[in-house]
Amino acid sequence: DTKVIRKMVAPASAGVARHLALATDEPVLWIETLRIADGFPFCVISHFLPVSPFNAMLDGYEHGSLHELLAGNCGALRRTESLVTAVLPQGDDAKLLGINQNRPVLRVKSLNVLDRSGAPVEYAITRFRADRIQLRINP
Repeated sequence: DTKVIRKMVAPASAGVARHLALATDEPVLWIETLRIADGFPFCVISHFLPVSPFNAMLDGYEHGSLHELLAGNCGALRRTESLVTAVLPQGDDAKLLGINQNRPVLRVKSLNVLDRSGAPVEYAITRFRADRIQLRINP
């Protein structure tokens, strides 16, 4: 299951802007979701997307797969990058994931582009419970 925790328009940080080929502080959609598997919190995802053309499409997004929604409206997505790091949880991530603040999470920074054009669509920062995940990253 996927629950939307927050959805807003915010100025792009330098890193988000660089990945989405936007100017720093240009408005982006920021969607924070919590994934639940077998009744337990699994990961928290910060999705960043260009406001145009996605704002209207994502207005009613409240649950389910964001990638399925994007692919259904824009075409197939392709992940071009996944950077994995073990870090301590920040902000309210530990509470959302049901872990102690001193337990590491696996943070994955990823970039998804339109398969047909290579245009950046989504930059995501996912924080997985390290005690419940094994990642396989295929080229």
